Amino acid sequence: MDMTRACRIALIGNMNNSNFALLRYLRDLGADAYLFLYNNELCHFLPQLDTTRWEKWRSYIHQLPVSNGGLDGMFGSLAGVNEALKGFDAFLGNGIAPVLFWRMKKRLDVFVPYGEGVEHIAEFVPNWKRPVSATFRWTRKKMMERALLTSVGEIVTANQSPKATATYRRLGLDTVAMPIVVKYDDEALDEAELGDLARSAVERMRKASIAVFSQTQHRWLTQLGGAYPPGGKKNDWLVEGFARYVGLSGDDSAVLVLLEYGPDVDATKRLCAQLGIDEQVVWLPAMRRLELLAIARAADVGADAFMSMIWGGTGWELISLGKPILHQVGRPHDYNWPGMSLPAYFEVAGPDQIAQILLSHDRGSLARIGREVAEWHRQHQGIALARRYLSLLNGEEPEHRIAHGHRRVADRGAAP
Repeated sequence: MDMTRACRIALIGNMNNSNFALLRYLRDLGADAYLFLYNNELCHFLPQLDTTRWEKWRSYIHQLPVSNGGLDGMFGSLAGVNEALKGFDAFLGNGIAPVLFWRMKKRLDVFVPYGEGVEHIAEFVPNWKRPVSATFRWTRKKMMERALLTSVGEIVTANQSPKATATYRRLGLDTVAMPIVVKYDDEALDEAELGDLARSAVERMRKASIAVFSQTQHRWLTQLGGAYPPGGKKNDWLVEGFARYVGLSGDDSAVLVLLEYGPDVDATKRLCAQLGIDEQVVWLPAMRRLELLAIARAADVGADAFMSMIWGGTGWELISLGKPILHQVGRPHDYNWPGMSLPAYFEVAGPDQIAQILLSHDRGSLARIGREVAEWHRQHQGIALARRYLSLLNGEEPEHRIAHGHRRVADRGAAP
């Protein structure tokens, strides 16, 4: 099969460096792919912070003169965007990309929402006590919905939670069931390249009876809003569950490794102190993903968020390392697709369950599960998943489409 019929491919947006990972895989597969960043991409999502070979990739990365989700993309001139994207055969984007293509009267071949809240399409109730903000968000949402109906070829998402799919059901839009490509497996830091603080954390994790690692941002008092459930990412569950494990087992050599990232870091630190486990918690400063994942390789089990939906980038990153994760999907049966189910993980309903999982496993059993996770990643993520994306960009039929209503992709025009 010719995998490179889409001669020139433009990738738009780079949330969590996911499209930078896809760019590298596509070029490894022989495709002439380029990445276009929004001008407000967060600094820790910049490609140069996620590679050991920046000089190899930099010429394939450009910046668009438009923000992700701002007024300029909704109402400003897109002449510069249109000019930057000339000469490409296929387009894949996240963020506000559907609206840009709708306004330019072009077709976005593949839309990959990193998270439905991030992409302004999740169901939400406007807060009309703040009329200016509510009007802006409502307008952006309506523009996005119009763009999805008229200017997008395929919508690719692994998230099948009821709230996440509410927009698709209401609009009757089918989706393609595939995860995002999160990490480029062919680049990693060696332990010798880590700084003193990171090496110290790795050494302590290796000496521990069990090492639990979470790089999820701390947001459990500060609400996420939109379609997200109350309690945010529920980082408090992990802390409380770990504390209960320590209390029940008497294991004073277990460690919990957390990242100083998110609005509720101080609250998490206070909770650790209140529960008497602060001496068993290792705090890492915010650092680039290559460094974090080099540290995470020393973990026995990872932890993501507990929000009744499939994990995002932090979960996929740990899975790429062959680590079983503590997580709350909520409805795991929704993810048993033909040819691919979820990797082995621990479904969590609260702190007590986290404690029981840690009590029921040791390093050996977690390592055995981790080998299953690593094999799943080899088969379904990385370059294997990138091949499926390239097939979509070449116009081939996806392996598994989920029908949310009566509209099929073929019923939609290429442009408004």
